[in-house]
Amino acid sequence: MAKREARHALPYRRPGDKTGISVGINAQNGHKFADVAYPIVRRSRSPLRCGAMTYSPPPGQYPGGQPGGYPGGQPGYGAVDPATGLPYSDKSKLIAGLLGILLGGFGAGRFYTGHTGIAIGQIAATWLTCGLGALWPLIDGIMILVNGGTDAQGRPLRPN
Repeated sequence: MAKREARHALPYRRPGDKTGISVGINAQNGHKFADVAYPIVRRSRSPLRCGAMTYSPPPGQYPGGQPGGYPGGQPGYGAVDPATGLPYSDKSKLIAGLLGILLGGFGAGRFYTGHTGIAIGQIAATWLTCGLGALWPLIDGIMILVNGGTDAQGRPLRPN
């Protein structure tokens, strides 16, 4: 008995052609088949595939930053909050608190941290109560200065 090919044969491609023709023998009934005019897609061969590799710095560079920089004294990009273990935000708690105190009626402190829903709520509370709702952003700014806060991604604000 002759060996029959599977239904899925490799495509045949003519030089310069953007479509392929697949020819083979149907394994069920032995008839020849031809699938014509499907596009042949070439996938790029990138060195990084979805999570297959991790980044490692080139020799002589440090993952924590530039050599000779501040030795762990300045929290900034790449610094980690010691209490929670989460990386610090690129937003400052001092700026967020001062914006909340000085421009809280406009929601500036919460717009700065990325909490747009709370910022719009602060604007609405301030304007709908003819200014009495400005106590909310004032207290919110003081709380951010005293206790810190988070940005829209949940990362703690930088302490400086």
